Amino acid sequence: MPRRRLQCGGCAAIIKVGSHVTRPVCPRCNTAHTFIKCGKPSCATLMCLPENVNQFSCPRCGVQLARPGFAQPKQPTVVRCGNSACSYLLSVAPGVTRFSCPQCRVVQLLPGTDEANKRKAELDEERRLKEQKSRDMAMLDDLCASFACFGVEKGVVEAVFGGCQNEKQKAVLALVNMIDNPILATRALQEAIRDQLEEMERKRAAVERGIRCPISDKVMDHPVFAADGYTYEREAIEAWLASSGESPVTKQPLEHRNLVPNHQLRGEIECWKEYEEDTKSASLPETVAVPSAGRGGQDAMAAIEVENVALGSLDD
Repeated sequence: MPRRRLQCGGCAAIIKVGSHVTRPVCPRCNTAHTFIKCGKPSCATLMCLPENVNQFSCPRCGVQLARPGFAQPKQPTVVRCGNSACSYLLSVAPGVTRFSCPQCRVVQLLPGTDEANKRKAELDEERRLKEQKSRDMAMLDDLCASFACFGVEKGVVEAVFGGCQNEKQKAVLALVNMIDNPILATRALQEAIRDQLEEMERKRAAVERGIRCPISDKVMDHPVFAADGYTYEREAIEAWLASSGESPVTKQPLEHRNLVPNHQLRGEIECWKEYEEDTKSASLPETVAVPSAGRGGQDAMAAIEVENVALGSLDD
């Protein structure tokens, strides 16, 4: 019957045991051993350990392990105070999620806990609502300034803007229809269309900045991720890496030279190119004549809204 040669974990003596033995005992020091397999799936090394050893490391992969059923003692967590004016380094006992900094006395939550994540989500939602309110107020101020010269009072603009669920396009059409003078209504609609076109041009410029290579400043055809987390044109970054080991953006040394294709950005660039081709083939003259503030004005604003949605999808 084949035998295994094992080394005792207590006295380091060599033990010969049969293959059917699952709990070998050292004849010199009477230390009992058990067989344990490494918990790392890619390793699965079979180890023979004394029964009194509860924490150990795999001799092949070096992973720190514990015997099944053994509860490892939790160590205190070292964190830095969240107060930017303090930055005190302190130790938090296991199980404590809310603590007070001994230096600045600020009560805070331990990062990574459920309570801290819930609070972070609440703060993010408050920040999002605050930013949305700021954008709505900016749009309202623009509408008030635009329609003040046409005799529309600020209170009327605020009421119409709120009734249109803070949507600028709907509010513009409603306010234009409230102007009695057809000439003034037409001029107001033309200015609204001009503002929308300028906003679309700003969005288009922002989209182009996001799909241009930081090295060549050209629209990328084969975008790839580098070790610094930025996206470059493959040909440009390969030429850069041939002569430098630093990041073109951060100027810090790169950990490696591997390049990973950015398939998501490449798909967005293809959509952007198709959109640009369609825009050029169906381009309108620079001067748009708006005969009246009636149905024609609504069609013009609807067309602008459709193009605005297309740019928004590319921007996302």
